[in-house]
Amino acid sequence: MAPPPRPRLTPPTAAPAPPSQAPPNAAPAAPRIDPRAHAELDRSTGARTTAPPRLTLPTAASSPPSAAAATAQTPPNATPETPRASPPFPAPGRPTLTTSSCTAEVAEGGHVFHVHQYSLLKFRGVGMPVRSGAFDVGGHSWAILFYPAGSHDSADGQHHVSVYLELLTPDAVVPAWFDLRLMDQSSGQWHSLLGRLHAVFDTTFPTLHHEPRCWGEPSCSGSNLETPEYVRNGSLAIRCDVGVVTPRLWEAQPVTPMITQAPPPPPGLPQDLGRLLDEKGGCDVTVRVRGEAFPAHRAILAARSPLLRKKLLDAAATDKAKTKTKTRPPPSVEITLDNDMEPAVFKAVLHFIYTDELEVPPVADDGGEGTAEFLRRMFLAADGCGVEALKWHCESLLCGILSKRTLSATMAFAERHRCDRLRAACAAAVGNFSAGPKRGRDDGMGDSEAYKRLRKN
Repeated sequence: MAPPPRPRLTPPTAAPAPPSQAPPNAAPAAPRIDPRAHAELDRSTGARTTAPPRLTLPTAASSPPSAAAATAQTPPNATPETPRASPPFPAPGRPTLTTSSCTAEVAEGGHVFHVHQYSLLKFRGVGMPVRSGAFDVGGHSWAILFYPAGSHDSADGQHHVSVYLELLTPDAVVPAWFDLRLMDQSSGQWHSLLGRLHAVFDTTFPTLHHEPRCWGEPSCSGSNLETPEYVRNGSLAIRCDVGVVTPRLWEAQPVTPMITQAPPPPPGLPQDLGRLLDEKGGCDVTVRVRGEAFPAHRAILAARSPLLRKKLLDAAATDKAKTKTKTRPPPSVEITLDNDMEPAVFKAVLHFIYTDELEVPPVADDGGEGTAEFLRRMFLAADGCGVEALKWHCESLLCGILSKRTLSATMAFAERHRCDRLRAACAAAVGNFSAGPKRGRDDGMGDSEAYKRLRKN
């Protein structure tokens, strides 16, 4: 007899969950607004319009499932859905980027120093400088320092000159570049002595002649300098260009470009008139001094000398009376000066009339007596021609070359012609020479009456 069949075991099926019912006293759910807008076509006009959002009421079938049902419907191996984050805040703006830079600012300038009577300035000796007028560059004061006989004794005993740029501003440390140049008198170009040099000028030291306050050329050969290329009519021109370096911090601001102006050219009228005198072009008057003829121009002589103007007018009136012509002036006139004036002296006076430069011809080295005698004669000639500026220059040079050998004659000259500045310089020199070493027998100072009067007073 066969055993009875075993009953099949089937897993129980879950009964469908009854629809959730709202509590009897619950408020009805608010209607949801469908965010999608439906565009409908207007059949009459053909325009596309946007329909208002549809309102849907919640029903039992559309009510949200319970938490248990949501869990039961999620597959066991499914990745949980990442919850949507809330919309982020607006991103902050990009950070502001600022820049700055540091650059070297250079203030540039220059100065031209005209040195007249260079041959006489050499007599002042070694270590005796002449200083130019002060000029400002970069907020600091500067000057050109020129030593006609050198700032120090040379090792080989040869004559040399020294040229420096000096910082005059006290208690200052200034980095700068500079370039010292000499003017070529024939071409008007500037020739550099050392090229552009960079240096630090320092005036914080108490001593006057401390090195950092002056930089330049300590030893320039005198034979190379004393040529017609650089020295003409006893004059030379030194130019110094300076650039002061200042670090400056530039910030975010508009920068105004710096406009630099070129230095003006040196005055050329004296050189042009001197060239006109040397070339003797267009001369319309001849001045005779002890038989020697000097061609010149009437307009320049009449403008510069009252005596020559009167002689020119008298000569023109005489020639007009002879020719009996009132419309056409004579082509050339000739005037004669007194025999007291020497031709060499009048040549120097004529050169000053044209160029405003005092030219002293070279004389033998006799302790300055020949130069002083020539200056005294030129003073008398200038006084006779009425050239007051030349008298002033002669008197100044006589004051500058006073020595034991020239003091006696110069004192007598100052007394005779009432030269007050020269008399004062002689009086000061008498005191200096008397306080110095004992004089020799050949100086001749104590023999003059002027010297005895000055000593007595």
